[in-house]
Amino acid sequence: MDLRNYVPAEKTAAMKDTVPANCIVITPAAPETDLQEMMEESSTRHARVSERIGNQMWGIKMFERDPGTYDPAEWRSRLAAVRAGEAAADVPADEMFFGDGAGVTAAVCVRDHWEEMNEEEHTWCVRRVCDEIARTADDWSETPQMLGLMNGAVPAATVVPQIVMHGKPTDRAAALEALAVALTHPNREVYLAAARGSRELWSEHRDLALRCVHALRVQAMTFQQTFDAEQTKPYRKRAETGKLRSKAASIARKIIRGRRALTADDVSAFTLDGWFTADASIAILIMLSNAPEERTTFDAFAQVATTLVAWWEADRHDRSHRRESRSHETEYALKELLAEGLFRVPESDAAKILQPLLDAVDTHADKVADILHDIIVREDRNRSTARFWFLWKLFANRIRTARWLPNIDADHAWGRQLLDHVLLSRGWKDSTRHWTSLEGYAQHVHSLFEQLPLSRAALRRYLAFLYHVGEQSLPEAFIRLHAKLRHANAPELLGGGDSAFVLESLLLRYVYAKPFELKRRPDMRAAVLFLLDALVETGSSAAFRMRDDFVTPLSVASEQHQQAQPEPVNA
Repeated sequence: MDLRNYVPAEKTAAMKDTVPANCIVITPAAPETDLQEMMEESSTRHARVSERIGNQMWGIKMFERDPGTYDPAEWRSRLAAVRAGEAAADVPADEMFFGDGAGVTAAVCVRDHWEEMNEEEHTWCVRRVCDEIARTADDWSETPQMLGLMNGAVPAATVVPQIVMHGKPTDRAAALEALAVALTHPNREVYLAAARGSRELWSEHRDLALRCVHALRVQAMTFQQTFDAEQTKPYRKRAETGKLRSKAASIARKIIRGRRALTADDVSAFTLDGWFTADASIAILIMLSNAPEERTTFDAFAQVATTLVAWWEADRHDRSHRRESRSHETEYALKELLAEGLFRVPESDAAKILQPLLDAVDTHADKVADILHDIIVREDRNRSTARFWFLWKLFANRIRTARWLPNIDADHAWGRQLLDHVLLSRGWKDSTRHWTSLEGYAQHVHSLFEQLPLSRAALRRYLAFLYHVGEQSLPEAFIRLHAKLRHANAPELLGGGDSAFVLESLLLRYVYAKPFELKRRPDMRAAVLFLLDALVETGSSAAFRMRDDFVTPLSVASEQHQQAQPEPVNA
C-alpha cells in the first residue's frame, strides 16, 4: 500500500479505548483540488446512472410480471422519478446507454394503472409510449436493431392498443398513429409485440382489427412483389431493400390510419408462397388468435395448413426449396400458432383446417408428428382437455389406416415419431407418472393400441405410455397386454429396443408390492404369468425371480398385512 499520501491522525476520545497507546493512526490526506473535483463528479455520475438503471429494472420486472425484490406499489414514485429524469438537460450519451426506464415505466403504468393515474400522468405516459415507438420507426438500415425491453419500444408497442381502446379522443388519435407505426416497425420484436397487444382490439374495435390484418397482408405482398421484381435486374441496378420495405410499410400505415381504402385484391390475394409473406403471417395469426369466429381467421389457419403440406411436398422433390420459401424459424412459429388456433376455432373449423395435414400422414408422417407434438405441448401448458381429445381422435383415426403402419417394424420405416406422439409415449420427464389431461380419457389410448396391428414399434410405445403418464391404468393394462400378445410370439415382440426392460419395471411395481391384488382375479393372474413367462424367454433374470416369487403361495397373514398397507403415492 502506498503510504506517501497518508498523514497521522489526532487521537480522539473514542479512539483511546480501541487504539493502543503505542500505535499511530494514519488516514489519507485530502486529495488535490482537481482530483477531488474528479472524484465528486464521478460519484455524482454514478448515483445518476444507478438511479436510471434502478428505474429501468423496476419497469422491466413489472412488465414481465415478475417483480422479485421490486415493489409494484412504487409505481407512482417511479413514474415521478423517470418524468423528472426526462426533464434533465444535457444528459451524456454514455449515461443513457442502458436507457432511463421512462419508456418501460410508462408502458407499465398504461397497462396496470390506467384508472389510477391523473390526467397529467395520462398525458405524459401516452406521449412517451408514442415517442418510444416512433424513435426507430423509420430506421430501415440493414443492421438489425437490438431493442428489446431495455429500449422501451417493445413494451410501448404492446400497450399502445390499450390507449386506442381506453384513451381520450386526443390520446386515441395519437395512439392510432403509433399503432400503425408499431405494426409495421422495422424491428421484428416491436411489430410482434404490437400484434400481441392488438389481439384485444377485437372486443371493441373489430373493424380496426380487420383493417390491421389486411394492412399487414398488403405490406407483405407489396414488398414481396417489388423485391422479386428487383431480383430480375442486374445487381448494381437493384433498389435498396430498406427503401422497398419503407415503401411497403408506408402503404400499410395509411390503411391502418384509414387513409387508404382496401381493394378486393388486398383482402383475397394474400399467399404464403414467398419468404416475406410467410414471415408476415406470424403477426397476422397472432392477431387473429383472439377472433376464432371470424371467417378471416378460418381462412388464415386453413391457408397455413395447406401451405405447410405444399412446402413439405416441394422439399421432397427439391432440397433447395426451403431456402427460397421460408426459414426454419418461420415454419416453427407457424406450426406453434396453428396448434394454438386449433384450440380456439370451432370444432367443425378445426377439423377442416386439419384435413390437409391428415391427408399427408401417408407421405409426411414425421412432419405431421411435429404438429401433434405442438398440440400436446399446448394442452400441457394451457388445458382445454375436451378439445385436445377431439383433435387427438382425428389423428388416431387417420393413423389406423396409414399405409406405412403394416411395415412399421421394417428398417428405415417412417411413422414411428407420429406413433410416439399419438400413444403419448415421448417427451415426459422420467419421474412423471400421471398427466391430468388423461383423467377420464385414458381409454382412448388403450383402444387405439388394441386396434393397431401388432408390432414391436406399437408395443414399445404403449409400454412407454404405461411407464410414464399411463401408470394409473395399471394393473388393468396387464390384461390388455395379455389379450394383445397371447396369440403372437410375445418374446420376439419384446426383444426389440427396451420393451423388455420397461415391462420388467412395470411388473416390479406390483409383483412384490401387491401380489394378492394380482392373484385375486384369475384373469389378472393369468396375464401376469403370461408376461413373466415371455420375459423369461427373452433372457430376463429379473422376470425369472419375479415369476418364482409370484407362483409361491403366501400365507393368509401376509395377505392381511398387505391389505393393511397404505396405497403408494405416485410420483
